[in-house]
Amino acid sequence: MDIKDICEKYDKILILPERNIEDNSTFVSAFEQVLSEKDLRGIVLTTAPLNRNTAFMVISIEEMQKILRLYQLYKFTDKLIIGSFTKPHGRMWGNLVTSGLIKKEPLIKALLNTSE
Repeated sequence: MDIKDICEKYDKILILPERNIEDNSTFVSAFEQVLSEKDLRGIVLTTAPLNRNTAFMVISIEEMQKILRLYQLYKFTDKLIIGSFTKPHGRMWGNLVTSGLIKKEPLIKALLNTSE
């Protein structure tokens, strides 16, 4: 299944480009909550299997990078949410967390809820 098919099939797509287990778990938990509250169909794209109730698809690192590069050039869907504080390159959400301005959990929830 390619990204076009995924975009057609699901209401929301969470892509996890990093292997930070703690952050990924927080992103997925918040994503599951948003899906449940809004009665949406969602999928998580990741490079490693998940032990969650949400549908997920394991993709290669190369596929992940290809999607991120394309999305940086052209926001081809409003359904895609990038679950990372630093990727794609230049993303600065992590600076808010490391500077102490906001905690990770509220930031993740805000990022997921504003991606309507």
